[in-house]
This record gives sequence, structure tokens and C-alpha cells, in this order.
Amino acid sequence: MNRNTGVARRRVSVARTKSPERGTPGEHQIVLPPAEPLRELPPTHPALNYLRGRGFDPAAIAEGWDVYYCAGNSEVQPFFPDPRLVVPLFSVELVAPGKKVAQLAGWQARAIEEDRTGKLPNFLFCRGMQRNRCLYNMPAAMNADGPLFLVKGVTDTWRLSTYVVGLLGWTLSVTQGHYITRDFRHRPIVVFLDRDHEREAQRLAREIRLVREMRNDPTPVVVGQVPDHRADLADCTASEALGAACSALRQFNDDRLMGIFRGLAPLVTQDRPAQWDVPGLSD
Repeated sequence: MNRNTGVARRRVSVARTKSPERGTPGEHQIVLPPAEPLRELPPTHPALNYLRGRGFDPAAIAEGWDVYYCAGNSEVQPFFPDPRLVVPLFSVELVAPGKKVAQLAGWQARAIEEDRTGKLPNFLFCRGMQRNRCLYNMPAAMNADGPLFLVKGVTDTWRLSTYVVGLLGWTLSVTQGHYITRDFRHRPIVVFLDRDHEREAQRLAREIRLVREMRNDPTPVVVGQVPDHRADLADCTASEALGAACSALRQFNDDRLMGIFRGLAPLVTQDRPAQWDVPGLSD
């Protein structure tokens, strides 16, 4: 039972064996790089200091988001020599009528140190991953009952917890659009992109409205505003992100939504369901 929501939770089987699995992947098999769970790292570890420097609580990220630390990877492509956070990415697939399964769809490796050579990208995605078929945090978001926030990336998602999915980019693919209109019907949507990408956010909102109209779902879609002095939600403090989210929800003129989301405050700052704890999905 989750102490914040009072909702009973059970594990959903995902398509991976060990955490993380080592070795050479077979065809179409997703394998995580050799890594350690954040909760097993000492308190002064550089990976935890990186999170503190970004304004995140390392304990909350370690317990809630299934994030790992990898000192360097020469086993699973793409290889990387520098220390990184490894973030598993899950999809929810409809495998039979009424049966949905959470599956490991890939991973992102995020740099925690500045690359002075300029040769290593900040973000790497595993080889063979179809990024346009993923929405970060989708299993947990499906378990919520209320508004849905649509953001760009992983760290933006961490700011808003249960009621949010990450696009892993600026655009909405056909498959991602299908997930949103199929699995989040009749849920108001707030599009939250970076402050300097408001035009893309407006276009994205129009696209979702159009698809919803085609599927006879008139539930509104609006665009949220990142605070003036911040570049994106990840750059906000937890209270700033919560305030921006509440301001966006006022556009719906629905006190019920505000009541639901105010209950999220403890989840944003403290506890949060595990990435694939999705009651209602079949094992």
C-alpha cells in the first residue's frame, strides 16, 4: 500500500532478467550496462552529489525511479568511458484484448561530469531502442487518475512524479500520440516544454487536440508556463515546479483537478511509486 495515495500496488513483470543484466544481448534484447543501484552508493558518491547539485533528493530518486550508476561501459553499445546515471525506460504494450504489459524498452545514460574534450554527448540511448515508441514514466502515469503533464525529458519528469510522462524529445511521434489518446482518454493534458520552446509546445497541444477530436474525446489540452527565471521544469525547485503545475491547471476551471493534484505534493518531494508498479496491468 502506498502511504501517500492509499492505493494498493503490485509488481508488473518486465522484459528483463537481472538488475542490471550483464553480457551480450541477443537479437532485439535490451540489456542494461553493468551498473549499481543508487541506493547502494555511499552518501558522498559523485553520482549523488550530481543529483544534489541539480536540486534533487538522491534518496527519493534512488528509491522511486529505478536509477543506476555506471562507472563506464564497455559491454553494451553504445560504449562510454565516463561515469553516468543509467535510466531504464519502459513501454506499456497491448499484447491481447484487455491485457497490457510493462516492458523494458531501452535506457538512457546521462553524464554526471563535464566532458572537457567536447566529444561525448550528455545523453546516450541504447542501441536498438526505438525512442519514438517510449514515454518515460508511462506505467506509473497510467495508474494515476487526474491530469497528465507532458514534458520533454527524464529530469523534467522527476519534478512532477506520478502525473507526468516524458517525450524524450521535442516532438510527438505517431506511436506516442497513439499511447496518449489510447491510454489517457478523458484526462486533461498540460504540455510543459522548455521555456524557449513555447512555439513547439503550442504546436504539440494542437496536434493532441486534433487526434482527440478524431477519437471523440473533447477533454481539453493546454500549455503550461515554466517560471520566468528557469529554463525548464528540471531547473525548478520542487515547490516552483508544483506552483507552475497548479497555475497551468487553473486553465481548466475545475476545482476537482486542483484537489487531486494538491495531493501530489508529498509525492513530488518525498515518496513515489516504483517505475513499473502498475495495478491493473496483467503480468
